[in-house]
Amino acid sequence: MPRQSFDAASMPHSNPIPAVTRIGPLVTSSIIASRNPGSSEVPGDIRAQLDNLFHHVGEMLAVAGAEWRH
Repeated sequence: MPRQSFDAASMPHSNPIPAVTRIGPLVTSSIIASRNPGSSEVPGDIRAQLDNLFHHVGEMLAVAGAEWRH
């Protein structure tokens, strides 16, 4: 299966390692940070950090052509 690499706009990556990689049905990430979308700032509130994590994961899934499942 070929590997596909993607960038997530809300979580820019500063080195050549892709933020999101998909091989077949498997989607992986080299990092999922709790920082604010498009920023390097981490909010002090744990709830905001968790919201950011779910935002980033949702965007990563979308750019890789995947989705959340229940």
